[in-house]
Order: sequence, then structure tokens, then C-alpha cells
Amino acid sequence: MNKKDNVVVTIFKCIAIVLFLLVLSCVLATLPAFRGKNLRVPYDKSSAVAEVIDDRKLFDKKQLKELNTALLDCSHELEMNVIVYVSGTEVSDSQTPRFNIQIYDEEVGKTNVDGVILYLDFSGKRPAYDVLTSVGKAGIIFSKKERDKILDEVGNYLPSSDYEPEPAMIKEAIEQFCLILETHNDDYRTEKLKYDKSDADGLYAFDTGSDFYVTKQMAPGALFIRFIMSFGLGCIVAFIIYFVTKSRYRFKNKTNPSVYVSSDKSFFSERTDTFIRTYTTKHKIESGSSGGGHHHSGGSHHSGGFSSGRHR
Repeated sequence: MNKKDNVVVTIFKCIAIVLFLLVLSCVLATLPAFRGKNLRVPYDKSSAVAEVIDDRKLFDKKQLKELNTALLDCSHELEMNVIVYVSGTEVSDSQTPRFNIQIYDEEVGKTNVDGVILYLDFSGKRPAYDVLTSVGKAGIIFSKKERDKILDEVGNYLPSSDYEPEPAMIKEAIEQFCLILETHNDDYRTEKLKYDKSDADGLYAFDTGSDFYVTKQMAPGALFIRFIMSFGLGCIVAFIIYFVTKSRYRFKNKTNPSVYVSSDKSFFSERTDTFIRTYTTKHKIESGSSGGGHHHSGGSHHSGGFSSGRHR
């Protein structure tokens, strides 16, 4: 085999190793053992929460009733809670996502229950800052990319923060929000390595194909990336060590020791292997024990919401 053939074979071997590592990483990442405890609480239709919280006092009773009916229909369609908070109180941009999650948990009564909450900023702050938070299975169905799209689409029906909000316009925007949610929900397709991560709590949302998960443990997709990075780094280090060693030392073929000995001039008068003596060494093994400390990690008292914001 010539030098060119050796290079081709080496390239194919490297490709085969890379493909093997990719498949192995994917298989390991999706094993049930790596999923962790599922913190998600499934949606319960009998206790569904679907409402507009009118902190800005924009709507009359009739408008609120119509909006709440539309949100309830949307909630049943999506199989998740749907809340819209119309804010008339200024909250800083950095605090709005946390505020959104707190409002959601207070209304639902539990944490990590499937649902969404849209925060509409009509506090008079300029620019206004709207936030969409998805909880439970909504964390992956409406992941960051989808949340950003939804906010942009809803934003087309909302006035700039330079103008006073008109109840009829905001009512239409909320009704459109329901339709937009349903459209994105219908477009959702399971991707086992897709995941979203909560900036507030570090929780992961992902879909195994058979169930939706919200966990503190790294999602399969994130774990897959970690495996690939580890394998890749290991291969790079291995190649560096190999080429550095090869450049410093010249490897030669093994020499047959018989070339240094003349068989017709070498004589052995006697061959012996005499046992002379034995030595026994003893060491005392010290025994001891050490107490292990107990560490308690307190759980979060609020949902691991996945939030996206948009200025208006």
C-alpha cells in the first residue's frame, strides 16, 4: 500500500470515529437516566386559569367577559393556562420576567403548571417592555425563538408607548394573541435534542417524544453538546500530543538483536536459574473513618418560567 492509500485510509478512519462519537453522544444524551426529576405539573382542564388581569383599568365588564371567554377557549385548545396581565404599574425591565412568573404562580396556585402569561406594559414607561413567559410544557412548545416571533406578531396590534392605549385596540391585540398561540402550537413538532433554558432558574425544558419535561438536570440537547465538546477537545489534545511527540523523537524500526551475536562463536557452558533468598516486607495499615457532611439544596418556590421580552 503506497503513501497516498495510507492517507485515504486514515481519513476514512477519522470520519468513522467522528460519526461513532456523534451517534454515541446522541444515544447517551437521550437515555432516561440522564433526564432527572420532572418538575412539570400537567394542565388540568377542570381547574384551568384563563383570564385578563386589568391592572391598568382599561376594560369595562363586558369587554373583560368577552376576553376571558376567548382566553378560556384558547386554554382548552392549547391544554395549558393562558393569562394576560395588562400593567398600569411601572416595573423595571430586569424585574418584569420575575414579576410575570410570580403573578402566574399566584393565579394558578401551583408551580411549573403548563401555561403562558403575557405581560403588556401600559404603565407609561418609555419604551414599554412587554414580556411573554412560558411555563411547563409551554417552555419547549413556545421556546425562545417562538416567543420572540409571538411578541413581534402581537406587537403589530399594539400602540407605541408614545400613545395612550385604546381599549378596543388592546382588546383586539389580546384576541389576536390567542390566535397566534394556537397557530404556533399547531406548528410545533417534537425534536428530541431541542431544549430551552430558563435564565432565572437554570431549569431546562425539553420533549422526549413521549412526555414534556422541566428539570434542574441538563437537557439531552445540552448534554449532547457537552459530550461533543468533550470528545472534540479530547481528540484535539490527543492529536497535539501525538504530533509533538513525533516531531521530537524519530521512531525507528526494531533491530533484530541476533545481528550483534555470532552464532558460531557463542558458547554456553551451563545455564542455571538459582533461587537465592526471599524477602518479606510488612506494612501496618492504618484504619480510620471520616464523617460526611450533609448538604441541603432548597427548592425554588416559584415556577421555572422561560421568558422573552420586547420593547415597544
